Amino acid sequence: MTRYEQDQGRTMQELLNSMSLKDAAVHYAQNGWPVFPLAGKIPYDGMHGHRDATTEKAVIDHWWREHPQSKHWTGNRQEIRGSGPGYGCAGRLL
Repeated sequence: MTRYEQDQGRTMQELLNSMSLKDAAVHYAQNGWPVFPLAGKIPYDGMHGHRDATTEKAVIDHWWREHPQSKHWTGNRQEIRGSGPGYGCAGRLL
């Protein structure tokens, strides 16, 4: 059974809660929502917040390696928040 078939009938919230924070960020990016990591509520040093947002998986993977502690990934008025290692994530429209 494919991932798509497994996800049939699930709400977006259920789907997002079953993903890791990185997978959720990639999911948003693959669906056209640019994302970028935050250090709490501010961009990391050297980053320019929403101006650096991307949908490119390679860039997201690079950022994830640089900032694995990031609990917030944001883009297009959407916040993807994680509550800690091993926990799922949630998308919340701001």
